[in-house]
Amino acid sequence: MWNFVLGLLLASTLAAEPEPTARYEWYSDDGTPRWSASIEPPPAADETDPLLGQRWAIPFPELTYPLIDGTELTHEDLAGKVVMLDFWASWCGPCLEQLPKTEEMWQGYRDRDLIVIAVNVGESRAVAEASSKALGLTMPIATYTPEIRDAFNVSSFPTVVVADRASKIRARWDRFDENTALRIHAVIERMFGAEPKPQEPIAQQWPGSAPLRVRWMRDFPANVDATMVAPDTVEDRYVWIATGRQIHLLDERGRTAQQLPGRLVVGELLPSPLVDEENYTALGFRIGGRELVRYAMPDGRRDSWKTPAPILSARWDGASVLIGTMKGAQHFDPETETWTPILDEKTIVRGLRPASEGWTALVGNRSTRQLQFLDPEGQPQQNVELSTDLWRILGEQADGFGLPSSRVRHVAIGNFFGDDSRQVALATASYLLILNLDDGAVRYRAAWEGIQSLSAGDPIGDGVDRLVVAWGQRAALLEYDPQ
Repeated sequence: MWNFVLGLLLASTLAAEPEPTARYEWYSDDGTPRWSASIEPPPAADETDPLLGQRWAIPFPELTYPLIDGTELTHEDLAGKVVMLDFWASWCGPCLEQLPKTEEMWQGYRDRDLIVIAVNVGESRAVAEASSKALGLTMPIATYTPEIRDAFNVSSFPTVVVADRASKIRARWDRFDENTALRIHAVIERMFGAEPKPQEPIAQQWPGSAPLRVRWMRDFPANVDATMVAPDTVEDRYVWIATGRQIHLLDERGRTAQQLPGRLVVGELLPSPLVDEENYTALGFRIGGRELVRYAMPDGRRDSWKTPAPILSARWDGASVLIGTMKGAQHFDPETETWTPILDEKTIVRGLRPASEGWTALVGNRSTRQLQFLDPEGQPQQNVELSTDLWRILGEQADGFGLPSSRVRHVAIGNFFGDDSRQVALATASYLLILNLDDGAVRYRAAWEGIQSLSAGDPIGDGVDRLVVAWGQRAALLEYDPQ
């Protein structure tokens, strides 16, 4: 029943007299309007610059390989080469069958910039040297350091990894049969003639925009529902990508570091403000859903709770949660699992945030919108009438908050350009805009179709925020390019 009512509510919002532009308004904490910005359509431009991204491939780890002869091979030695790693042990029968075939490839291709390294796993240098001599191996023999172990996580033998000239892993074999050696040979042969995959345009940037570049771009097996960047205070600042029943945790290079079981209810992800170097939580929910999901890191434990009414907004309030619903607002304590009403059930609450004394709520149905200022007991003290197309509290700082019109899909706030200012990124179905938070001045504008989610944070740890943009089955990490 509530899903039907919610559908009518959202439909009525979208079906209201449409404006030619989407809009975003910024307010001081006391409700004073600061600025208002139009998002689309952008001004006409004779020429636009494409924002280019390259389809992601697993980067070859930048490691040093200590050899049993006392020398070493570094990442610089491997740059621009086709690289083959063969992980083996002397007690492994299939390894002893594979190694002579690997030696043949080493001998046959060494003049064509192939570097082969046979990595001995878990044995002494003396054992590795004796075994390699018995097999007549001349290729480099390396030892299995903790860094190599962490990078490749070999669990079966033999394991073979092939990387191309651009230092991207193109193939890996953890299981072998009678045809595996031929497959390895075929892949290596292709690598010599293979060109790096070209970049492709993913958006069109307007003249005068601050220069942004794509740090990485990933494809996923399902549409991306939500994104999040872990808090700056934790050691592992993963980018979270929610796709249906999976959540992918990616490192700063776009590699999957961890996967968590997702839920179809997750349409938005919010990091908790209470963290230390390892522990934090993520709050997941979906607008119109009736379930809150909490992921506790670093182990990824998941808890979920049913809400009293369909959710319109949710945010952290310390270790507790504030939610606005179709039937009032609630303050939820996950530890005691208690719900405390803040506004009565007759009020549609589209957003709620703590203020200096009490709360600020955005309320209203199809025909009304109000900012309500509530005392600590949740009693309204003052109302401010608003335009009826402002439908959520989306984006906030300690001294202010933003209200988007219904055509704004997502918002993310950060310091994207490495200066002393902060910006707000806004996405509609067709455009991405980045504005200064203090005055609403445009810093970046691009035509970008189908954006579903934005998030911001500092996954690199250099004090500058990056912007995560998700559209369709893709997500990209954007960063400032000072050129």
